[in-house]
Amino acid sequence: SGTQLVSMNSPAFESYGQVRAAGAATCRACGEKIANALNALLADPGRRFTLGKVAYVSWYTGVETIDLFEILRNPQPELVRQILLSPLTAKADSLSAETGELVTVALSANAARAVLREWDVVPVPVLVGRLRAYFKAHEVVGPWGEPATPIKLVALAAATARDLKDVPPSTSVAL
Repeated sequence: SGTQLVSMNSPAFESYGQVRAAGAATCRACGEKIANALNALLADPGRRFTLGKVAYVSWYTGVETIDLFEILRNPQPELVRQILLSPLTAKADSLSAETGELVTVALSANAARAVLREWDVVPVPVLVGRLRAYFKAHEVVGPWGEPATPIKLVALAAATARDLKDVPPSTSVAL
């Protein structure tokens, strides 16, 4: 409410004499639908993940197979082990879906305007591969050879700044 989705505040963003948001290719009804959809996604804890000053929302175009944000919020060792072993076994049925895509949007705010930081459309098998690469890259085996404890994304981001609120949007998007 009160946040502009489309705005232009500099002559560099104005084209063909169109001032303010008149140059945006979004009609009023479409803009309202976009705002309502984003508000619904942001209100749903299962569809929203906040990291520093960036809010992420996601949805599936097919059957939802992976609760991406829950895995990143609270990675369970057994599920991470399944993700890491999934190319080698057929046990991870929910991780082997081959249809559908995950759409993720990263948003932040700047002076009462929504800023679209990043968006991504990823086929589910690619998503599983990215999760595998993420957890494999941060795998640290215990001092006595015990299995690695998965690192939460928030903990990794917090390690880059003095306080989680100080994590720049570019860092959270890169992670």
